[in-house]
Amino acid sequence: MGMDFEEFVLAAVVTDLADEPAAREHADAVEFRMDLADDPLPALDDYDGELPVIATNRAAWEGGE
Repeated sequence: MGMDFEEFVLAAVVTDLADEPAAREHADAVEFRMDLADDPLPALDDYDGELPVIATNRAAWEGGE
């Protein structure tokens, strides 16, 4: 079974979703690092940006806090 790599998504990593507008020109999505953000759940609830969000909460062994 082969994997089809015809399409990729480039995600900009942010700790503040207010930074999303700066990523629009360069990225297809934003990775929101919940483990590094202040009040991540309200930030997600209030998000109304254009780019899709990949919300991550990394464990310490993955570089999270």
